[in-house]
Amino acid sequence: VVGGSITSSGTWPNWAPYLILTDTTIAAGNTLTIEPGSQVMFGGNYELVVGGALKAEGTPTSPITFTSNQTSPTPGYWKRIYFSSPNASSNLTYCDLSYGGSSNGILQLASAANKVAIANCTIRSSGTAGIYLYNSSPTITSCNISNNTGDGIYLSWSSPVITDCTMNANGGRGIYSTGSDSIPTLTNVSVTNGSSYALRLSAQALVQASGITVSGNSPNQIEVVGGTISSSGTWPNWAPYLIPVSY
Repeated sequence: VVGGSITSSGTWPNWAPYLILTDTTIAAGNTLTIEPGSQVMFGGNYELVVGGALKAEGTPTSPITFTSNQTSPTPGYWKRIYFSSPNASSNLTYCDLSYGGSSNGILQLASAANKVAIANCTIRSSGTAGIYLYNSSPTITSCNISNNTGDGIYLSWSSPVITDCTMNANGGRGIYSTGSDSIPTLTNVSVTNGSSYALRLSAQALVQASGITVSGNSPNQIEVVGGTISSSGTWPNWAPYLIPVSY
């Protein structure tokens, strides 16, 4: 695939692996559908930019793979799938994303509101974060986000709904919020074996979270980045809470 803009809606059938050889854009107003079982490989530091919609809906037995074309893959080899102000709803279901993330995250959303749903995906071996969100609030459900060089999920001005997800062995936090501007809703989230604090979240996000498991992180603590607690609730005894001096 030699890139350019996709300017009409259509499908990439599961004929053979697709090799991306330059940046590729789904233009606003158009939808690219990728069939279950398809493999999309990147031949260098390239990205798939979504200005319209991406329907990558695999199945448990036929997932869709986005990865490097290297014989021995390395984190950060390709850039990202980048939802940049998309104008329509997108779905990533049963997808395996690996060895991208040379810029911010292997999956990046900017000004995407709640137009992206990510479910039953594996996001691993990024050169930076697994998922990077700016001014975007997708649903992230039943995903495994692991072995990324940076944070599992990075949040800036974003309030995603994260349910039944596992963050394991990431180089940064399991979930990192830049400040109290991000108030994610967390339900049944496990953060284990990370190389930094388990979580960095606003005070309100911690009040409304439930079913959090943290273990084996270094340190195994939860950073509280301030903000106003605007509803009654509880900070359960999940791990020690750290309120930094700057807050």
